[in-house]
Amino acid sequence: MDNTISTSTIWKQVIYDKDHSNSDFLAAASSVQFRLDLGLLPGVTYYIDNVVVVDLDASDKPTVINLVANGTFDENITGWSKWNGTDGCNTYATGAYAHQGVGALKVVNDIGDNPTDQYKVQIHADFTESFVADKNYKISYWICSDATGSVRCSTSGKADYQGDQSTSDTWKEIIWNITAIGGETGLNFDLGAKAGTYYIDDVIVQEVKPVEAAAATFASGPTIIEKSDAEKTEIISAALDNWIKEMVGHYKDKVKAWDVVNEPMDDGKPSALKTGIGKTDLASDAFYWQDYLGKDYAVTAFNLARQYGNPNDILFINDYNLEQSLAKCDGLINYVNYIESKGITVDGIGTQMHLSITTNKDNIAQMFQKLAQTGKQIKVSELDITVGAASPTVEQYAQQAEMYQYVVDMYLKYIPEVQRYGITIWTVSDNAKEHENWLKDDAPCLWDKDYQRKHAYKGFADGLAGKDVSADFTGELQ
Repeated sequence: MDNTISTSTIWKQVIYDKDHSNSDFLAAASSVQFRLDLGLLPGVTYYIDNVVVVDLDASDKPTVINLVANGTFDENITGWSKWNGTDGCNTYATGAYAHQGVGALKVVNDIGDNPTDQYKVQIHADFTESFVADKNYKISYWICSDATGSVRCSTSGKADYQGDQSTSDTWKEIIWNITAIGGETGLNFDLGAKAGTYYIDDVIVQEVKPVEAAAATFASGPTIIEKSDAEKTEIISAALDNWIKEMVGHYKDKVKAWDVVNEPMDDGKPSALKTGIGKTDLASDAFYWQDYLGKDYAVTAFNLARQYGNPNDILFINDYNLEQSLAKCDGLINYVNYIESKGITVDGIGTQMHLSITTNKDNIAQMFQKLAQTGKQIKVSELDITVGAASPTVEQYAQQAEMYQYVVDMYLKYIPEVQRYGITIWTVSDNAKEHENWLKDDAPCLWDKDYQRKHAYKGFADGLAGKDVSADFTGELQ
């Protein structure tokens, strides 16, 4: 091989298709030598992994050994039994109800919605052999339903659980990749979350072995293999589950309230969720769970936070500019209603309130009225008020103090006491070190750059006290 391949600190895949004319690669040859020559540059440490040599003359379609005996349902549903649900809920469907081939498994959930008890409608099939610990397995299936539905797979013997997957009246493939605990003996379709009729076809359970390289030519750069939508959904679902499990589980003894979903609503389309689809100018740290998990991503997130946290944790959804755009406030409230229509409880709503001294006061009052009508716990989560200058005038200081007091006044006026979760001030002072990444060259806080109390401090205190606190102030600090 005459080509020199550059390497870096980032893993890259190199694929080399050797010319078959070389005698070493003929059938009569007794051996083949394969070398990696790494002596060009001194003092470099290399890491090499997943070296695969493939017979390019062999079939390009490896044999799939399906660990469920009847995954195509071309003749019947033999091997698939009802473990939970109404008698006769699993039947054989043919013709147009099949994804491909002759038939499909039909399952009817007629016991209602059970979003946290998916097992209440459960169809089971044994594996032809049990899973082996630490081996990787891929479970794939096609599914559709007569209306919007939900499916989850699980295993018997030793229990593994797939995250909830949405279904519709369009066939979709769902893939579940798992590393075995060891001793899993069968597959369950858990369909109790959402009432409806489901059709399942082309179920394949297989061991995943090291990837065989396809016939290709020398690659001078990294090779990117795009995952299918089903694989992406499975990967992202697992990541969301793990993140919430580790975060909430780690701090559950200390933290009793969580912002589960933050900033979901789109500024340009305030009744819709944000999306990165079709955008080319996304920030490097921008990521939208909903692009992979759909509108129900928040349903899943709240469910997981409730599952891994404390029973009485207070779970919030939080967003910004709700006072700037009342349509966005309405959109967030409607999304909360949607989440709760799925059987999940949202305890509270947070409004960030990054304001200026010229923010529309009528909008602030209307926002609090709308939020109060939800009956939820309401919090102001990130209050600060800009003046538009690093060294404000006396008049600007007075306007800022008035706005701080107005926010507190309206919060106490419109939010019933039982719904008041509290007000959080966003940063302490105007000191530049506190504003290296937020509101530079401004003075948005209650203390100035030298940590002296500003007019805004008194405005905020007057709002909390409901009176002019200086009227009877003696100078004594307790």
